[in-house]
Amino acid sequence: MNKSEIYTRITDKLLAKLNKGVIPWRRSWSIGVPQNLISKRPYNGINFLSLLAEDHPSPFYLTFLQAKERGANINSGAKGSLIVFGNFSR
Repeated sequence: MNKSEIYTRITDKLLAKLNKGVIPWRRSWSIGVPQNLISKRPYNGINFLSLLAEDHPSPFYLTFLQAKERGANINSGAKGSLIVFGNFSR
C-alpha cells in the first residue's frame, strides 16, 4: 500500500464517521488516548486520527506479536487496525 492509498483510506474512514454525525476525536474514554498497551506510548499523527475513528471500547492496542508473546488468543476473523510506521532516517 503506498502513501497516497494509506491517506485516502484514513480520510475515507474519518469522513464516513463525520457523515454519520460522529466526531471521531471526541471519545468518552476516561482512561486516555489511543496507546500501545505494553509500552504505554500514545499514538500520534495519522495513527492517532485513524485509531480515534475505530469502534473499540478501549484505547489500548497491541501488535500481533505482542499478543502472541503474552499467550493471548486472537479471535478467528478478527481484523487489525491500520498503523503507519514512518522511518525518517535515510
